[in-house]
Amino acid sequence: MTLDGDVHDWASTNCMTQARSFLELGPWRTHFVPVQNNPPLGLDPDVYLHWPPLVPLVISWFMRILGDREAAGRIVELLVSFGTAAGLLCLGKVLYSVRVGLLAGFFYLTAPATYIGGRVIVQPPMSVMFAVAGVLFYALAAKGSKRRALWAAAGIASMVCMVLASWDPIFVPLGLLLAALYARDRAQIKLAAGYLAASMLTFAAIQADYILSYPAFFGDQVSTIGYRMGLPFKAPSIVRLHSIVDMVGYKTQLPAATILQDQVSNLLRLFHPFLLLAGCLFVAFWWQPAFRREGKRLLVIGGLAFPWILWAIVMRQYVGIHEFTLVLAAPFLALATGVMLEEILLKLLHRREWAAALWVMTIVLPMLVFHNALQAAIHVKEQFTKPQYRDFSALVERETPPNAIVLSPEQFSVPVYYSKRHIVRGIDSPQVLRQAAAQAHAAFPGSPLYLAVKTDLPNGLGAVLASITPVATLGDSAVYRLP
Repeated sequence: MTLDGDVHDWASTNCMTQARSFLELGPWRTHFVPVQNNPPLGLDPDVYLHWPPLVPLVISWFMRILGDREAAGRIVELLVSFGTAAGLLCLGKVLYSVRVGLLAGFFYLTAPATYIGGRVIVQPPMSVMFAVAGVLFYALAAKGSKRRALWAAAGIASMVCMVLASWDPIFVPLGLLLAALYARDRAQIKLAAGYLAASMLTFAAIQADYILSYPAFFGDQVSTIGYRMGLPFKAPSIVRLHSIVDMVGYKTQLPAATILQDQVSNLLRLFHPFLLLAGCLFVAFWWQPAFRREGKRLLVIGGLAFPWILWAIVMRQYVGIHEFTLVLAAPFLALATGVMLEEILLKLLHRREWAAALWVMTIVLPMLVFHNALQAAIHVKEQFTKPQYRDFSALVERETPPNAIVLSPEQFSVPVYYSKRHIVRGIDSPQVLRQAAAQAHAAFPGSPLYLAVKTDLPNGLGAVLASITPVATLGDSAVYRLP
């Protein structure tokens, strides 16, 4: 099924384009830096420094087997979803019981946030899988068994993979360290410090690789991080060819109240109310003096709840805009629901007069939660919206040579992936068009230059094109040859 028109198609096609670049160019040629465009690379490659490289790299391995198809990315995300559920099952078993583990896995897989996060081909779900694995190995090592060193090493490796996949759960080691400090457990403090050191070193290594490989993009990286934190976007003094689209996309600055409203709205829409209630009850129980130093509850809050909440605060605008990031909340809410449901069931089992309520809750609650997942499975092949770039992508691929550079006012990555052409996005005015054309000729000497547009032209581009005859048109799209 095509990604064009699917939920967050712009994000999925961007990740798939990066994977194809790794497949065609090889990671060594780009210094393991993702490239979000098609050849030619030119003197100013369209590198993507906002995310680490592991997810598109893994997808590229599946592409070697399945070919350049959407299925390669979808299979990776599907395996990641089931991998995370398996990790939660094991974590629930280690900390509580098999029943809690099964419930946690069930509630994770049936949460709409998991479905959205798994349907979109993006980086956070794989990172969350490694985060859950890291917390699981931490719990096993904290038990002090003979295999403690093995579990600790596996946990540190999970932290490395977690950071290589995405930044979203990067506060997991910090949460575990704070929980260990609160519990005054020296062995856990030492282990959590090792987790933190491994994740920070991995983060520093990725940033060093990116900056040393492409130092000119350092300003863009800093500006993007600030924007995602909710700060005003500060445009670099020199706007590079492939940064033009950022100047367009980052113009919108959301007020803090709007960001908070969006986050709350996404939570209510992507999680069943019972999961949200169970998460609050789990924390409320910990707040009671009798449970304050309960090790397993501290571990769950520090390793799963704290990273999600702190990330939502620090990167508030990013979280408010991108609903798929709520997959970071799913492991905590799923495990907390499993724990609270078991505690309720155990209470009811000791009271015969509540037997009927026990049976009703045991049968009805999973049915209520499972309903959304069942509907999603039934309609899995239905797209969320009508494809927007079918004609555009087909026209660009048909009418331009493989070494062409195509300028376009479009902001999304969908036509980049499907046209298999190098498209410079965000050309939204005659002034930007002149600037981009000059930069494109300098960065890609010898490559023919084109302009591809749809009928809804922005900011005076129509007047510029009125005197130019299009090379070809198809549906709502047209391609022009530029001098």
